Amino acid sequence: MPPRKRASRSERVRASRAPPNTAPKEPVVYNSPYAYAVADPAVSPFTFDNIMAVTTSEDTAVSFLMRHGLLASSKTCEYCDYPMNLCVYKRGTEDEDRRWRCRRSGYPDKELSLKKGSFFDGT
Repeated sequence: MPPRKRASRSERVRASRAPPNTAPKEPVVYNSPYAYAVADPAVSPFTFDNIMAVTTSEDTAVSFLMRHGLLASSKTCEYCDYPMNLCVYKRGTEDEDRRWRCRRSGYPDKELSLKKGSFFDGT
């Protein structure tokens, strides 16, 4: 029996590829409460590139989370029903902190964490 000629690497790769007229595979559908589908990834705010762009600074990250409902964009004081202000303490330091604060004179020390009552509460 004569020795068999081995196919070159490029010939083997070409043979392993699907023919160009093959229909694309259907997307996998997961039956999970944690899986979600985005109709158009180019428009979705939750792509990797968009998340990386908005988390370059804490200010842009907080505004992104507020815009998409993961953090509250406004709070009302539970004692006087007056709108609270979002205050930034120690801006520009490693210990920078954002808190909701009641500015009404009767409740000057009433403060809430930015995460209170949000998706991130307890983290």
